[in-house]
Amino acid sequence: MRKSAIRTARLLGALLISVLWAQAAARAETRIVKDSGGRLRLVGLPCAELKKRVRDLREWTKKKGEKPIEPEPECIEKPEPAVMLNGSVPRFYESNHGAKPVCNGPNCWNSALVVSDIIPSHRYSTPEEMSFWMSSPLCSPVPAQEDPRPGDVIAIRKADNSEVHGFVYISSDLSYSKNGFNSQSPYLIQSTDNVFSVYSVPPPCRTHRPPPVPGCPLKGVYFRCEGVAAYAAKELDAAAQARIRQAEERVSGLEGLVSTCAMSSGTVLGPDSIAQIQSSLVASIQQLQKSTIAATDPSEKLLLTGAALRADATMRQLAIMQRAQAPSQGAGPRTPSR
Repeated sequence: MRKSAIRTARLLGALLISVLWAQAAARAETRIVKDSGGRLRLVGLPCAELKKRVRDLREWTKKKGEKPIEPEPECIEKPEPAVMLNGSVPRFYESNHGAKPVCNGPNCWNSALVVSDIIPSHRYSTPEEMSFWMSSPLCSPVPAQEDPRPGDVIAIRKADNSEVHGFVYISSDLSYSKNGFNSQSPYLIQSTDNVFSVYSVPPPCRTHRPPPVPGCPLKGVYFRCEGVAAYAAKELDAAAQARIRQAEERVSGLEGLVSTCAMSSGTVLGPDSIAQIQSSLVASIQQLQKSTIAATDPSEKLLLTGAALRADATMRQLAIMQRAQAPSQGAGPRTPSR
């Protein structure tokens, strides 16, 4: 009983710290705003703090294989401290700051996997897809003796290691996240602690350095990943790479149709189109399963399994779209929605 009371007291203390931090963060929060000319500005803190965060964003841009503009932009003091971000953030973010999908489905796990070059398209991702890639040779836990780096993936998990949320670490101050599967949830660079707070992770449970606080109900697990293309080039011979490309192309075409509908207001998939894509996806999954069994190289099996998971997740996205078109049959998806 005494041990249980001590554990409860520790958790209550951690939650109190989380509440106090959230209140402080609400008073001083870094924000990215878009001006009338479409330029992005970082605001919300004094210049010294803004410039520190800009340097973090530029490091993330380099991690994405892009070269930030030179010289580093200066901070403008008035009418409020601000730093122009165009050329200091990855190109995909410049064009998609604050973007929202047009339908429910595209979620946090998908966003983290797309930005990490593991999957190509925005749509619903399953927790199984997230867990598969984080436990694969493409990703490895960030060592406790190392600091996290821009581009690392943070998986928020329950005590039993089931998936709750996933996002991309930029620095201890900033991260890239889509908080939820809802179409009203935008893709945003936001405070790292804010993401943890949204998902009620107590501050002591947010670090990758053990030992974790005993009884953490939720925790942050940090991973360092490489993209599928880089992994295939390193691990497979030319013939195996060609087989993987062929298998992925079958899925990518169907996945791309669904992603375009999910992200573009000018595209609508009717019931007949959805049924046709579903039928093609089922056939693709069956073919991928046969190819996986026939493959002898473990790396080839891995990537074929990943392609099958992509097809399965695309099926889930279609199911979400179907339910949206038939509201009388039920409200919202019954699948995990992070």
